[in-house]
Amino acid sequence: MIVDFKVITTEIQNYDHNHPLLSYKDGGRGGKFRYLEIEQYISNFEDIGYLIQDNIVMSKMAYDHFSYDVEKAWCNADVQQIIHEARKADKSINANSDPMFGNFEKMAWNS
Repeated sequence: MIVDFKVITTEIQNYDHNHPLLSYKDGGRGGKFRYLEIEQYISNFEDIGYLIQDNIVMSKMAYDHFSYDVEKAWCNADVQQIIHEARKADKSINANSDPMFGNFEKMAWNS
């Protein structure tokens, strides 16, 4: 499956945090995307967070390029649902225990 991140980005940026992203098929509220597509989208931010953590990418550079996208995605209710479900399955509690999408969370809080 090829995910068009541009379409997801546009959908997230053009609406408020309550705008549905997940389709009914994936337990969502009537959005256009499947669970896996949103998970792959936010995984990119998680990967960028690892690059920052390992000093491969400067945090200011990541902030300048991705802060708006990270903050808008983090605040979306369906994105939060995906993160909650991933952490529940992983038994992770918070960003200090290296939970699923913990680096994405750190980037969002630093935006």
